[in-house]
Amino acid sequence: MVSYKIEVEGRVQGVGFRFFVFRAAKDLNIKGFVQNILERKVLIEATGEENHMNNFIAECRRGPTPARVLDFKLSQIPLKNFDGFEIKKY
Repeated sequence: MVSYKIEVEGRVQGVGFRFFVFRAAKDLNIKGFVQNILERKVLIEATGEENHMNNFIAECRRGPTPARVLDFKLSQIPLKNFDGFEIKKY
C-alpha cells in the first residue's frame, strides 16, 4: 500500500473533475478524498495498492474531457488509512 498527495491545477473546477476522480477511485479500490482548494486547484490524497495507484494517478492526470490539466504535482506521503473515498467541500 502507498499514499500520495496530488495537486491538480487548471480547468478542474466546474467540469466534473471531482466526480471523475471519485469514480476512478471507486473502480480501482482507492481510499482517500478529493477537494477543491483554491480557484483552479484540486487536492487529492489517496491510498491504495501500488499498481492500482499508478492507474489512478494516470486517470487524475488526464481528467474528464472538459478539463484541462495545466500543472500536476505528485508526492508520496506517509501511509494514511482512509475508510473510503469521498468528495470533500472546501
